[in-house]
Amino acid sequence: MTAPEPKYFEHPDVRIRHLESEAIRIIVFDGSYTAIGDAYPAYEQKQLYWLDPYMAKATSEHHQLKRQLQNNEITSLDEFYKKLKPFLQSKPRGKLLRDKKKRTAQDAYQREQLGDAFIENKLLVGAAKMAANQLNELRANKDQIVAKAEELIPIYNKGEALSPEQFNTLCKIITDRMAKLQKPDDIESKLIDTNDKNIWFMWGKLKRKYAEGDTFTLTTEEARKLCRCSKSDIGRIMKKLCSVGALTLIQAGRAGKLNGIAALYRREA
Repeated sequence: MTAPEPKYFEHPDVRIRHLESEAIRIIVFDGSYTAIGDAYPAYEQKQLYWLDPYMAKATSEHHQLKRQLQNNEITSLDEFYKKLKPFLQSKPRGKLLRDKKKRTAQDAYQREQLGDAFIENKLLVGAAKMAANQLNELRANKDQIVAKAEELIPIYNKGEALSPEQFNTLCKIITDRMAKLQKPDDIESKLIDTNDKNIWFMWGKLKRKYAEGDTFTLTTEEARKLCRCSKSDIGRIMKKLCSVGALTLIQAGRAGKLNGIAALYRREA
């Protein structure tokens, strides 16, 4: 039998490695330790060492998934990987958790303040914010903003009309974001004093793309293309933008083919 290519044998979470190993052993090799060892000789010894850390850190949800494998309730690797997917999404902690709570609280506050004028459709709200970037470049007037809002509704609101109050909210979302994109700040003097053109250029690019308070992900490669500088300069540039208060690093990025994570920032000024 052809051995499948493991997806997570190098995953940083040893529980994920062990569960995938068990899934392949049970589903593909009919539970044979010998067969899976022969199929993956480079991992034969490692698989034995994954068990103790798994037992020490596994949650009831991990144990439940493993029992389903052992009881033959999962009959294919595709089915297993679907059930494994929630375990691959790390829970927010630290700054990331605080940022999530802040955004949740802001959402709840707006819902309370706006009442019937609140727009539940996050896709429509997101599209309005994206449109504001383009309208800001054009220095759009009120009529152009209203026209853009009318254009977005049938596309992103499943053809359903908004109430007059909700339509006013949609227009305000656009105008408020345009105002934030144009807002001057006192961070820039600190950036100018660095005498580093790359830092100043990166800040200009980010200001043009994200409004104050926006949270966004940015990989090193994306940052390099944005700033048109050396990849080795990105860490220094982003660190400086954070140190002067222009940005906050909410979650550090992590390199890796299988489990790479883009850095998560929030624009503060």
